[in-house]
Amino acid sequence: MIHRFEGPAPVRDGSRALWRPSRSFESRRFAVAAKREARQIPRGFSLLEVILALTILAGVMVVLGEVARQGMESARIARDLTYAQTICDSLMAELASGLIYPEIVDQAPVDEICDPAQTGWVYSMDVESTEIEGLLAVRITVSQALPPEKRPVQCSLVRWIQDPDMTFNATAMQE
Repeated sequence: MIHRFEGPAPVRDGSRALWRPSRSFESRRFAVAAKREARQIPRGFSLLEVILALTILAGVMVVLGEVARQGMESARIARDLTYAQTICDSLMAELASGLIYPEIVDQAPVDEICDPAQTGWVYSMDVESTEIEGLLAVRITVSQALPPEKRPVQCSLVRWIQDPDMTFNATAMQE
């Protein structure tokens, strides 16, 4: 039969008796030490850690906001540039088909715009003679009528066409 002692139990080691604490004493000592360590372990974040995390989060949000703003600005410029190219190409097609006469125009408003949200477009037309008789170099420039600080978009196309006056004169001479 094995007895368990609650108090200290003598242990014989050779010729001397040594005192060793019982298991219940050991477990009580462990319990007290565990409670003491539990009080020392922080159960949450310190104020410094929270402030540091919020500062990092705010910095990341500022950077992401700036990236989003630049992305929106680039998208706006790309959209406006595409629209300016479409208007410029349309005006050049009207010129090539003879619907408009090649003459010098400065900052004239664009009449027909497909998208009502796109307003404030103007075009200019420069007509220059070339080295070859009977050909004209026509430059059409489409731009937004905005102040320079708003970075207006501008598109230019150059096309060589027959001089309508020369074509008309040649037809009259043949008759």
